Amino acid sequence: MLLAKPKPSKRLPLYGGIITLVIFAIGAILNVIMGFDISFQRPPMQYFFLLLGAEFGIMILMLWLVEYRGKAQKFGNNIIVKYFRLWGTITLSVFSLQIWSLVPRAILNPLFDINLMSEKFDLLTGGWWVLMFAVLTILCYDVLFWLWAKINFIFSFEWFIIRLGSLPTKSVSKRLNVKEILHNVEWMDYKKLSE
Repeated sequence: MLLAKPKPSKRLPLYGGIITLVIFAIGAILNVIMGFDISFQRPPMQYFFLLLGAEFGIMILMLWLVEYRGKAQKFGNNIIVKYFRLWGTITLSVFSLQIWSLVPRAILNPLFDINLMSEKFDLLTGGWWVLMFAVLTILCYDVLFWLWAKINFIFSFEWFIIRLGSLPTKSVSKRLNVKEILHNVEWMDYKKLSE
């Protein structure tokens, strides 16, 4: 809500830093009282506070380093940032397309004596196997996104949401126009707004 104001406060990064420290302090106190445990179960409250503090702190740090210093245009046009923005364009569809993660297993399945399509990797020891599958999975998603971006993510969940949302206004959003959202964006610097 503070960022939505016509003239955002110059002290917003300071307030965010204080809030981050408070969240971390709560997480640390809870970890001392309740114990620290990382497992594959649902994260306990104390672990949640540490994660929340880290996420909030990174967001505030990025806001301070980029937007409050007037570097949003340069940062937004960085090739690495564009790569992650493309992934973020259709996050709902990415979440629902987890079955695509089986593609690298199907590709590599004929090369091994065991069935890679099952979830059991007990026979595959060593961290490099996990790394190989992770890199191959990301490459498969990259190929999918690259091809899908050529047609502006038609029939993705986001495409349907935009189409349904445009029915009352009769105006279709350009939110999935890849050329527009990656290359023709005019970034807003909070440094200019707060002065």
